[in-house]
Amino acid sequence: QEVTVSMKVIVIGGGPAGYEAAMGLRRRGIETVLIEKNSIGGTCVNSGCIPTRVYLQVIKSAETLIRSGFAKTELTPKNLRKLATGKIQQLVYGITYMLQKQKVQLLEAEVSQIETGKVSLADGTCLMCDEIIVATGSEPISAENFTAEQQFTAEQLFTLENLPKRLDIIGGGVLGVELAVILQSLGVQITLHEHMPRILPG
Repeated sequence: QEVTVSMKVIVIGGGPAGYEAAMGLRRRGIETVLIEKNSIGGTCVNSGCIPTRVYLQVIKSAETLIRSGFAKTELTPKNLRKLATGKIQQLVYGITYMLQKQKVQLLEAEVSQIETGKVSLADGTCLMCDEIIVATGSEPISAENFTAEQQFTAEQLFTLENLPKRLDIIGGGVLGVELAVILQSLGVQITLHEHMPRILPG
């Protein structure tokens, strides 16, 4: 069914680009709907830079304690993820609160089709608008011409009970380098692959 709602802009994607755009529009008095199919905050908050910062802080603190003579603490992906979960939830709550305070309409839904002035949702609802901002971020892709027994995304690695003994990380950007440091600290032998002349090419 088609539903005409009083809005000017629909923002698709609740990551940093999407939620900042939505709040910026509202500050200018433009009615705005933000659609996110997963959790507000996007990859950065939920499975990217925020969790890795927590992991790195914990690893650094543990190494300082070990150098000071304390017993080696148990660092596992599961324990690190548990520590990061509290920070993630805090940030998601804070972003959601700011959006609600700005009176951004939040929809937890999946977009199935985008047309001029119309966004169709997976449940069949159609939302009409004047403008559409697509801020859906990126998705990891399988590596071409690279044979491996298993391939993992960064998020999948930290759901494992036991890490592999060796891992190849494809991509020497910020996330790749951070993962290399974290996983090496957890006892995984890492080979980092980057096709540019240097790591952190950006």
